[in-house]
Amino acid sequence: MISLPVSELKVKEIFKIIRRRSWVIAVCLIVCVVFLVSHDLFSPKIYEASTTVLLEKRLPAQQKLLHSYHVAEGVFKKLDLAETPEYKDKPKPVKRLLATVRIRPVANSRMWTITARGDDPRQVQDIASAWVVEFIKLDVGKRAEAGKKGISRLEKQFADASRKLQLAQQKLDDFKKNNRTVVDKQDLLEQLAKQKDQLHKEIKELSKTAEAKDPRIGALNYQAGLVDERLAAATKELAPMRDKAREYNNLSRDVRNYGNVVNDIFKRQKELEVTDRLTSADIKVVDPARVPKAPTAMPLKIRIFMLVMSLVLGTVVGFYIEVIDPTLRSSVDIEKAAGLTFLGYIPKIDGKAKEKEKCLVFGTEPESTVGEAFRYTRVAMVFSAPDGKPLKTILVTSSVNREGKTFVASNLATAFAIEGQPTLLIDADMKKGRLGEIFDVQKEPGLSDVLSGKTSIQDAIKTTSIEHLSIMPSGTHTDNPSVILNEDNLSTLFPELQAKFRKIIVDVPSILKHPDLIAWETKTDGLLMVIKDGSTPLKAIKLAKSKFTKELTTVGAILNNTRIDKDIKEVLHSDLSDFMGSLVPKRRSE
Repeated sequence: MISLPVSELKVKEIFKIIRRRSWVIAVCLIVCVVFLVSHDLFSPKIYEASTTVLLEKRLPAQQKLLHSYHVAEGVFKKLDLAETPEYKDKPKPVKRLLATVRIRPVANSRMWTITARGDDPRQVQDIASAWVVEFIKLDVGKRAEAGKKGISRLEKQFADASRKLQLAQQKLDDFKKNNRTVVDKQDLLEQLAKQKDQLHKEIKELSKTAEAKDPRIGALNYQAGLVDERLAAATKELAPMRDKAREYNNLSRDVRNYGNVVNDIFKRQKELEVTDRLTSADIKVVDPARVPKAPTAMPLKIRIFMLVMSLVLGTVVGFYIEVIDPTLRSSVDIEKAAGLTFLGYIPKIDGKAKEKEKCLVFGTEPESTVGEAFRYTRVAMVFSAPDGKPLKTILVTSSVNREGKTFVASNLATAFAIEGQPTLLIDADMKKGRLGEIFDVQKEPGLSDVLSGKTSIQDAIKTTSIEHLSIMPSGTHTDNPSVILNEDNLSTLFPELQAKFRKIIVDVPSILKHPDLIAWETKTDGLLMVIKDGSTPLKAIKLAKSKFTKELTTVGAILNNTRIDKDIKEVLHSDLSDFMGSLVPKRRSE
């Protein structure tokens, strides 16, 4: 594709490219399907067995243990897997076992799924079941061991805290015996302070529902005043004994603190004793492992993903091929890249049709899509004549072979003839000319015989079954046409032909394969280039153009063998004046 860079592609053009490169997408899809089928048929059969366990507390230590090497090692020994073919004489067999087991949490729950994979259905079921048993065994053992260590540590802490509590209590008791007055007054202060706080709380609560002058509030305020007076008196009496009071408070606080520590250690000790007596009650098997009946298949999500990715890959590769494609596929390619005037599309004919049927399609099916295309091309050529000069003698050629120039020349000549114009079709390929065979006329005598002086022009011209259409076949085979194809011979030939025919179409061999074009240049009115859709490289067209002389007028180019789409159909079935109106400005602007 040469016409547009990828950044400028429109949606319509993108769909055209996808349709044109659909074979690439189909190949990628087929490869993906073949891979999936091959995977199912030839890949080793893998079985899976799963079991689900419920961890009531979901402790991090339990989760870590569930994935641990220790559990795998216990299962390996329990099932004696060292003697199985899968693990016998293999390096790091326990790690190999651990790699075959997948452990996943169940979403929004405290459950875990343990899945064992392998080629033996019975063995994977045993591994999954043994994994749970070994996990419970190790979990209970580890927690019991941790509990014993914790209890031992707490017992030491409890003994040390109890000893400190006993010493603090002894000091407090001794102080009370020797300082009874201080103790009594300090206790009185604490009682009065508590009474004061209680009275203030009652006043605050009563004030929410009663008025300020309520006698109950007054009574409470009176009692609070008495307590304040007693509190002030007791504080005054205790002032000389301030140091002793502070010492008493410190001793009381030590007793309370050590008592709290002892109680806390005692509670923790009881909790660990309960844990030490736990079995596997907080680990439950919700769904035991079963022997798998069939091997696992590739998940449907992965299959769908692969198929989608194959389509994406095919599309990307298709666009890449389109971008690097050096051939011409549109009118924009012909005009912008090749620098030729675009004259029309010639649709692709059914591949089953023979060459003779293709070359005579305009005569047999003039109303067909191909017939319409040649009719428009004929009119476009008339409007494309340089400086209003009528195109009487037209060369039809291509840059390389097999572009369809003989097909185009035959039908174009038929199009002019059916219009009522006496037309001559000349087969200028004196090595491999085929027009005589196509139109069911004798190949000899023909052009080569006229140029070599063996026959007259009149004898070389053959009439055809199509009215107003005559043909001059290639004539006797000539290995070196350049010997007889010279300007003097052509100067004798064309005046007589142009006097007899209004249109002369010359089917000339491809430019890059044969150097015969130069001899025809000065004797014709213009050249029509045939370009095969998606086949002719731009490089070949530019090289062919470089061989044109200034004396040769290029009428334009047509795109042959084009796949018909909606756009081309609209052009072929639109009003003729609208179509030609779009061509004339282009030519005049040149």
